[in-house]
Formats: sequence, structure tokens, C-alpha cells
Amino acid sequence: MTEIQALEGFTKTSFCDEGIEKPVYRLGDLGCPPVLIMQELPGMTVHTLALAEKLVSDGFVVYLPHLFGDIAAPIAVAKNALRLCLQKEFNFLAWRKPSPITNWLRALCRFISTENGERPIGAIGMCLTGRFVLSLMVEKSMTAPVMSQPGHPGGHGNAKKAATLGIPESELAEAKARVRDDGLCILGLRFQNDPFCPPDRFTTMEREFGENFIRFDIDASLYAEHNIRKDAHAVLTIDASEDPDHPTQQAYAKMLGFFKKRIA
Repeated sequence: MTEIQALEGFTKTSFCDEGIEKPVYRLGDLGCPPVLIMQELPGMTVHTLALAEKLVSDGFVVYLPHLFGDIAAPIAVAKNALRLCLQKEFNFLAWRKPSPITNWLRALCRFISTENGERPIGAIGMCLTGRFVLSLMVEKSMTAPVMSQPGHPGGHGNAKKAATLGIPESELAEAKARVRDDGLCILGLRFQNDPFCPPDRFTTMEREFGENFIRFDIDASLYAEHNIRKDAHAVLTIDASEDPDHPTQQAYAKMLGFFKKRIA
């Protein structure tokens, strides 16, 4: 991992493993509890960067790999989806087959732990990358996985597929073994009426992981009171509010407590 030019406030480096090389942005002091943030389909938006800054202000060091799209650019769901169709490391359309990017992310997890004195790490997967946290659980350093509004290309508009997790059965089995052997817990965040992360998906998580899946749904009855759009999706970023009484702040606080208990 070698130093190259930096984004303002971030240290930008390049991480390579098994032929895949991507930029990684780090913010915060080495030795603090480390958190990996995996960007969502809309891109590495200003909202994603703000989430990283917020976690750093709460005492963490954050690693933000630039997986696809532009940085701090406008939301670009369709454009990024097209890009991902052309990136073989994502297997974007083959949503239940292994994705080479998860091996790269596992290697990055090992690096992050080592760079911070062999500390355990947390991870946030959002939208498209939400399911990836399950694939990372094979790494012993991963002790605080967070799934925020996990989605996958096969899970929209099909009732049967809506309940699936979008990862290979072998990776699901590895995640379940980690829960069984180490008592690992997984935190899940979503808006109650999210069309891209339907309730059946979290019901599947509860069936597969039992009480080790901690579910947090933002109640739709609160939408009007807090001016939340009816199809709100991005709990920690685009649809988040800085209002301390806002339900998304409660979701963030839930995640903060989850991290402090497991990696701080």
C-alpha cells in the first residue's frame, strides 16, 4: 500500500490484491478503532464522505475504498449500475455467485487490522454492498458487521427473490459458522417502506442468524412527522438528517453503540 495524492482531509492510498487494485481513503488516527465503509450504488457521494467524517469525530479511523463511480459527484444510480455490469470483479448481474471484489475486501480487512495494531474492525455495507459484510465475516478481525439497506440486482420486483440475501450459499454458511463459533452479531438498518430492501430480507436474516441479527427498522408512522420521503432508502447517507431527534440519528446511535461494544 503506497502513498499517492490525497483528498482534502483524507489520506489516499492504493491497495492491490490478486490483480485488483483500487484507491482507499483513510480518515482519522491510526490505532483508533477501525471501520471499513463500503460505498452504495449511488456512488461515493458527499453523504458518504460526511458519514466517514462523523465516525472519525466519534473516535474511529475510517477506511473508504473507492469501488466504482466518481467521488463527491451527484447521485448516479443508473450510470454506476452500467459501470458495474462491465466490471468483472463485481459479478453485478450474477448476484448469487462469488464476486472477486469480496476477496479483495477481505484482504483489505486484514491490512486494516494489521495497520491498527491487530485491532478488530467494523464494516458498513450499504445498498449494493450491504450483503458484502456477510462475505467478510470469514475474517477473524471482522467483529462488527453492519448491513444498511442491503440490496441486490435480483431482489427487486420479485417476491421470492426479495427475501434472498444475494450471496453464495457457501459464504452464507461461513457467516453462520462464525456466528455459531464466535457469537458474532450483525446489525441491520432499513426504512420500513424501503422498496429496495423489503422486510422479507431481514426476516431471512432473523431465520438464518436468530437473535444474533439485531434488526432496526425506521417506523413508517414517523415519516410524515420527520419529512421522510415514502420510498426512503439510504439510512446513513442520502436520507439521513442531522436533526438529533430524527429516526436516522437513532439508527446512527444504534450503530455507534454496536461499534463501541465490539471494536472500541
